[in-house]
Amino acid sequence: MEYVISWRIGDYSLEGLDSGGKNVSIPSLDCDSPNENLEVYLCSEGTGPQQVTASMIDSGEITEVIWSFEMIISKTPASLSEKVASFVLTPLGIAVTIASIASLLGVSYLVGTRIAYRRELNEAYNFYQISPRDNEAGSSKIISDGNDFSYSLPSAPDLSSMISSSNRNQDIDQGDIPPPPPPGTY
Repeated sequence: MEYVISWRIGDYSLEGLDSGGKNVSIPSLDCDSPNENLEVYLCSEGTGPQQVTASMIDSGEITEVIWSFEMIISKTPASLSEKVASFVLTPLGIAVTIASIASLLGVSYLVGTRIAYRRELNEAYNFYQISPRDNEAGSSKIISDGNDFSYSLPSAPDLSSMISSSNRNQDIDQGDIPPPPPPGTY
């Protein structure tokens, strides 16, 4: 008894993959860069219902056996760096990257200006010899810059009473006031 078996998956012939015609062994697939027709076929259309057909020819009679099954072609999951790189290279990824960089620069600027302000404020307190509240107490005013740093300031002299009393004591001499300029000269 002489017979020949040919194998097909869908419409694709599995010639060359059978071992003695009795079984078929499909090698591992590289779906990232398929270079054989079987790899191209299975990677593009392999996931889903498939049929493997074995056709046997014996004494001129053809017998076909069909197996139906659900084929799943799985790819190796991408690493984290590959996922990040693929996201960054999309238009949304570029927009998110630019927004993140702009936000980071903005926050850095705000922190830098805040640090510079605190440094200038401390230098001013040191220059005018203003000390923290717990060193001085009494009739001085307590100020706070909103950051739980309280300082005591000495009382300021009453300059307005000194100015108004000096103005009352002086009579204005009309000869001291110059005449207005003639019309059209200014």
